[in-house]
Order: sequence, then structure tokens, then C-alpha cells
Amino acid sequence: MKTLFLILLAALSVPAHASAWQQNAHTDRGRVHITFSSMLEAAPLRGYVPLRIQIRNHSPQPSSWDFRFASSLNWNMEQGASRTAFRAELEGSEERVFEVMLPVHPSPSGGSSPRIQATLFGPGINNNTLSLWGGGGGWRSSERFYAISRSLAGRNQSALQQAISGGSGRGGDDTVAIISLEDLSDDPRAYSGIDVILLTLGEWNGLERGHRYVLRQWAARGGQLLLATKGENPAPLELPEWSDSGIRLGWGQVLPVKLEGELLNPEDIKTRTHAFSGPYPLNDNSVFQSGQWTLRREIPDLNPPLGLLFLFVFAIAILLGPVNVITALRQKKAVRLLWVTPLASVVLSLILITGIVLVDGFGGYGHRVATVFLMPGDNLEIVHQEQVARTGVLLQRAFNVAPGTVMLPVNTEHLNRPFGHFTLDGHRWDGDWFRSRSIQGQLLQISRPSRGRIELIRGPGGPQIFSEVDARLQTLFLKDSDGGYWTVNDLHAGQRKALQPATQAEARAFVESLRLRRDERVTPVQTEGGFIASAAPAEDKFLPSYGAIRWRTQHLRYTGMIQERIAP
Repeated sequence: MKTLFLILLAALSVPAHASAWQQNAHTDRGRVHITFSSMLEAAPLRGYVPLRIQIRNHSPQPSSWDFRFASSLNWNMEQGASRTAFRAELEGSEERVFEVMLPVHPSPSGGSSPRIQATLFGPGINNNTLSLWGGGGGWRSSERFYAISRSLAGRNQSALQQAISGGSGRGGDDTVAIISLEDLSDDPRAYSGIDVILLTLGEWNGLERGHRYVLRQWAARGGQLLLATKGENPAPLELPEWSDSGIRLGWGQVLPVKLEGELLNPEDIKTRTHAFSGPYPLNDNSVFQSGQWTLRREIPDLNPPLGLLFLFVFAIAILLGPVNVITALRQKKAVRLLWVTPLASVVLSLILITGIVLVDGFGGYGHRVATVFLMPGDNLEIVHQEQVARTGVLLQRAFNVAPGTVMLPVNTEHLNRPFGHFTLDGHRWDGDWFRSRSIQGQLLQISRPSRGRIELIRGPGGPQIFSEVDARLQTLFLKDSDGGYWTVNDLHAGQRKALQPATQAEARAFVESLRLRRDERVTPVQTEGGFIASAAPAEDKFLPSYGAIRWRTQHLRYTGMIQERIAP
């Protein structure tokens, strides 16, 4: 009895917390209990949705459960569907927590809200299909996704939602949802659909170091981290260059926001976050269809062989059919009608297919550009890759991606055309990423360890540049801390070379020559201490996708902030 009392007392002494979203599965609790939860109150409309599965196996025997997840743009789970599967195996009387990343692809037109549902198989499952998100509740169609901590949400979530949605409260362009800091994921993909995160400065400093590290990676990919402060708080941990105006972090930014009592200024937050233009519009496919995308313009449009098809239909329907009938009747060989015309149709179809294969070939060709943002302070590099390919005949469509890669489809042809169906198995994708005889584009992004850095060395003989980038930099422009522009050509890894003075106009012209779209911010070279460089392409620098594509052009670019030091 005393032991039972101590167990209950220990359980009550553990601080309880509620996940931002939680739902129980319909199970026989005498055999199994399954709970779904997430760090996010609502699901972003692109990237990945982080889902935790807590399973208690009440049976004394080992058991396994299979989960199949699907997200779709419509109620019947047919259009734009992404699917993934997961298998959990537990020993008898064991309890475990698993984390699964559910892929969600953006709506081509930006206006559809996907549903996410799970199908369960295994012992003790009473209802094997349930809706996790969508179909009502707090689901909103969004262009920007704001995640706000629970402590800030109480008196600010509704006001911020009203401000960013133009007073409608819901159904606007943006969504504000609670994020549970106790349930933060260690997987960078879990944050891929979030644009803005709002925390208090104390909450940021109180996070585990690993969580601050993954949030810095998210910001470096283009996210905006807002830290609310009353003015007397200490500086944020692991953000040494902190200032009242905030700091740039990779392609993103970290901003302080004022907290008056317990209230934020929603209009100020809306103005500052909407004014920020990320480097890549991951949720806006219209920019890829407006004729601005250089990569797409390099691939000719697909022209269906209508004349050849008409000729074959004419030959079969007008010539072969009637001629075969007339000939068979005259020769009183009616049985010929049963096999001559079908056989001729098959032969001509095979000839047509052979002609298409000869024209388009197997596999396909394309163009891709990778931009690498160096973050030497974190020993990180952020890689963003854009690619477009024209395919011929594909014998299979599955391919592997590097672990941690976020991959999104790009609609290059029709704004409202559904993306198709995609299936994720671990790090292996299958489905409609690449279809036979089509033109399709993709965006890929990853953060990975790197010791690459560019150093500006000041000395009596003039400034020099030193590269620790494992690539040959063909042309580099930089802006030093004094506002001066410099350039250098043909810089190798481990090499130290003298810089040549340059003008702002030359630096801007170089940036324009690299730009893929008018709205693309490829470099911080306009900022003191920033650089941009073109590099000789190397296969290992690009993120892998479908192996049958022959990349006719591959462009590699490096950018980031330089490190300055004085020569001894």
C-alpha cells in the first residue's frame, strides 16, 4: 500500500503538459492504447507535419501495428494525395513513442486545404480509419503559417489572427496556431511548413540546446523567429550578434518584438513579417508559371504529335477497316474480320510507340541549380536546389533522396492542375514526381554539416581571400565591413589570393547574371560582410533525385557571410 502511494505521489509530482494537438485512436484498451499528438495545433499546408504516436501494448505478447497516412486536397483523398506508411513493433507490456513526418504538398492554386487521415491495422483496432486533421475545426487555408507558444497565445492568438486575416478571424491568407515547446521535434523537416515562430525570450533561453540548434537551422532556411521581450531580458543564447533591430540568420531573420504586459502588438508583427521576403517562394507556384523562371524557359514545350496520331487513326479507321471488310466479303473469308484489323491496329500502335521512344528516348534531361548558404558559426550549410526536367519514356519512377531533404513539386504548366500522387517509404519517393513525356519541376532543401567558410584577411599588402570551401570558386564578389566591394577569380579550396577592387555596379551585374527569377534573393552581398560566388559544378554538391535524368546544365553557387581577420 505504501509503495502504491509513493507511485501515485511521484506521478502527480511530474509536471503535466498538453500537446498542441492530440487525438486517441479507437482501440480495445485491454489490448492496446494508441494516442496521436503533435507539437502543432494545426497542420501547415506544405512540407511535413510532425506526428507522434504513443503506443501501449497491454498484451504480454510481442505485437506490431501498421499505420498508413494520406493527405489530400479534397474530401475523397484522390487529388494531390501524398502517402506514407509506418510499422511499429513492441514487446509485451511495452510502451513507446514514435515520431513520423507526414508529407503535405501545397495546393497548386494555394486555395485548397488538405485532409490528413490514418488507417490502422493490428491487434485491438476497433475502427481502422480516422481523420486526423481537416474537414472542419480549426483548419484554415493559409499562405503564411505562424506558430505561437502557449504562453503567448492566451491573450494574443485571436488578436494576431484577426490582424493578419484582415479582420475576418479565419479563412484569411495566414494561420496562427499554437506550438508546444515541450513536444518540439529534433527533425528539421518538422518545421518546413512554418513561416514564423513567436516565443518569449525566456522560452528561447530555456529550450534545450538541441532544440535551439534545429530552430536556427529552420530560420537559416528562410524562417522568421520572433522573440518577445519586455526590455529588461538578457540577450538570447547562441545569438551573439543580437541587437534591438534583430539579426539575419542565413536566409531568415530573428527579430525582437515588444511585450506590453502580456500583450503583443499584432499590427506591428503583421507589418514586419509581411515585409520580409524570403529567398524562395516555396508556397507560391505562380512565380514558376509566369515566364520568369529561367530554368523552365530552357526546356521547349511538349508538342503532342497530333498529325501523326490523326494519320494512324485515319489509316486504321478509314483505310484498313473498310478495305479489310470489303476484301473479306469478296473472298468469302469472314473470319478475317476477327483478326486482320485488330492485328493491324496493334502493329501500327507498336510502330507509333517505337517512334515516340526514338524521338523522346528513355529517362529524360533537365537543368538544375543549387545554392549553398554557408554558416561557419554553426558548421552548417543550407542547400536549396531548383530543377526542371523533360522526360521521355520512364520504366520506373521511384528514387531515393538524402535523409532530411524537403522536396516539393512545382507546377510548371497549369496553375490549378493537381500535383498527382506521391508515396514516401523512409527516404524513398515514388509516384508522380516524374511522369513519362512531361515537364516537371521540383524544389529541394536541406541543412547539413559543413566546415566551409570564406575568410577576408587584412594586411599591409592589401586584402586577401582564403577559401575553406570544397569547390573551385570561379568568380567571387564580396562587400567588406567598411562597405567596399572586392572580387577574385579561380579560387581553389585551401588557396589564399589577393583581392581586386570592384564597384557596386559590377557586383550587382554579377548577381543579376545568376538570378533565376526576378524575385529571387540569391545573395546577401548587398550587406556588409556578405559574398556570392559561382562555382564549378560537382555531382556530390547537388541533392540527388530521379537517377534517370541527364542534367544538361548544372550551376552551383555559394553565398553567405565572410569572416574577417587581421594577418599576423
